Amino acid sequence: MLRHAEALLHGSAQGRTSYVHADVRDIDALLGRARESLDFAEPIALSLVALTHYLSDDGDDVYGLLQRYVAALAPGSHLILSQVTPDLNPAAIDKAAEHFRRGGTPFHPRSLPEFSRFFDGLELLGPGIIPVYGWRPGPEDVAAQAEGIVPVYAGVARKP
Repeated sequence: MLRHAEALLHGSAQGRTSYVHADVRDIDALLGRARESLDFAEPIALSLVALTHYLSDDGDDVYGLLQRYVAALAPGSHLILSQVTPDLNPAAIDKAAEHFRRGGTPFHPRSLPEFSRFFDGLELLGPGIIPVYGWRPGPEDVAAQAEGIVPVYAGVARKP
């Protein structure tokens, strides 16, 4: 993400792009920095893609964390999430989880009901929570779906 942000900051989006490098668990610091660039009275898109599976339910209070971020957003804002799941390919996720844990990286795959909880109180948009390869599938996505090789859910919701 940092490299992509740096490219935007020096490219055609210069002056319209900012980047906050912070620990997502430090909500006050991150939101404070974000408020330097964003008007939180207006709708904002909060995109937490490929993040929640690195946060635990217990020590990080991932559900409480997401609730605090959403609470800071104006009505009409959107939440975009993806999450690794054991539902679609349990053997692959068990292997990946062991690899991450041996390396000291927390890894918390979540089932569909666990992932759905992130969207409580929000208006889930179509097509709902589905595997990532189902979002506007191209031929390669249909092949991935047939092979079951992308064990990640995604969803987009709007704050009423």
